[in-house]
Amino acid sequence: MPQIVFCLLWILLQQNTVQPFLSSQFNSSSKRSFDSWSGFLRASKFETRIYSEISKESTDLAEWDNTGRKGRVLVRKKDIPSPEYSSFQVCEKVLLALQLNDDPILDYGAAVAIKFASSSNEISKLLPNQYGDYLRASEFEILIDNSNFNINSELEIGSSGKKCVHRVEIKGPPPAFEMRSLKLQLSKESLQNNSECWMIDSISTI
Repeated sequence: MPQIVFCLLWILLQQNTVQPFLSSQFNSSSKRSFDSWSGFLRASKFETRIYSEISKESTDLAEWDNTGRKGRVLVRKKDIPSPEYSSFQVCEKVLLALQLNDDPILDYGAAVAIKFASSSNEISKLLPNQYGDYLRASEFEILIDNSNFNINSELEIGSSGKKCVHRVEIKGPPPAFEMRSLKLQLSKESLQNNSECWMIDSISTI
């Protein structure tokens, strides 16, 4: 029996059929190994990038927390929610901070707006730089690039006394000085210390 097998192999070698077969098997195996390794590297790079982004976002969140490096500036300047602030004062604080958005640090105004955003306001889930980028690329750019604003003294108050609407007239930058009208909707919300504070639900155009 071994002799028969040997003879068959010798015949196949003479006909150049074994070498291509072995070569094809090797190439196929190598290709599978290479593809697997390439896939592993791509997955590793993707996971590393995702981890880096999550890590950076966590760091940014910690910095803007009330006890963080940037958050302490908000506390020191009293640009955080307080039951002492009326709805008018909340609107004024946020609009002033946005008007001077990068003072004293980049996107500080956006950070103030986020601090005063209610839980139903989508911007409450953003980082200051993310909200700043959104404003700079949207119709609300006038909030961070205006000459002055005026909050209408007339106030629309809900029957519960816990919801209200302020109307604002904003003058854009020179030379056009475009005038825009905005509407700020606010509601009273209980924070972690159980104090009810006026928070902004939304800002929309009129």
